Amino acid sequence: MPQFVGRVQTGILSAESLEDTLRRLRPGVTELMVHPGYVDDELRQTATRLQLSRAKEVELLCAAATRDVLSREAIQLVRHDVGLCRPPLSTGVRHVS
Repeated sequence: MPQFVGRVQTGILSAESLEDTLRRLRPGVTELMVHPGYVDDELRQTATRLQLSRAKEVELLCAAATRDVLSREAIQLVRHDVGLCRPPLSTGVRHVS
């Protein structure tokens, strides 16, 4: 990815830091590092410190407030494994994978 954000928020992502990160994106493709998920027995058996934060990230990423920021900031989400699903809307559109 040409741009990469979110590493410093690993495990401590909040609604405020997510919005701030999204508002500061430059035009082009950016990878947003997140670790969303649900805590199950298999995850509990791992040594990761990112257990409780995973469910919180699911909530943050699916929140209406996050969708509002994406819309307001003209950010188009794309899948990291297939690239753009459709051509960019304009040269000023920011893409997050």
